[in-house]
Amino acid sequence: MLDAAIKAFADLLTPPLRAVLVKSVLLALAIIAAIGIALQRLLSALADTGTAWAEHSTGFAPHSAWAARFGILILFVANAYLLGRNFFELAAMRFYPAWEAKLLRRRHAAYVFLGGMLIALFVSVPVLNLATPIFAMALMVRLHKRVAGSRIELIEALR
Repeated sequence: MLDAAIKAFADLLTPPLRAVLVKSVLLALAIIAAIGIALQRLLSALADTGTAWAEHSTGFAPHSAWAARFGILILFVANAYLLGRNFFELAAMRFYPAWEAKLLRRRHAAYVFLGGMLIALFVSVPVLNLATPIFAMALMVRLHKRVAGSRIELIEALR
């Protein structure tokens, strides 16, 4: 699993994926800047109208720290499951119909979940997370090839 992650990370720097990476990072930064400007203007317009609620909500519950840690764990596990499921099915649907890709994912659920955990770790690193879709797709294509093996009918169809 880790060798597939290392190879997927190395794939980010190959010329075809590097071009996609640069375009996607620039697009993501442009969208983040546009959302930031819009939110700043919206919040500055609302700043004078809603200041009373902030003055009344300064309480601190003692269980908040425990709930926050537990919430982070839940968020990480949910992200691992969802990211692993989605990217694995996308990689598998290159070769299988959707129902067969879902069946393959269910058959190798633990392996796909571990791959999702690697993607969730990648997402949690600031700035590096901008390359997540490309890394995740490269990783899941490698994991799909590992669990599916070579399919004779695909090789025969090419001849």
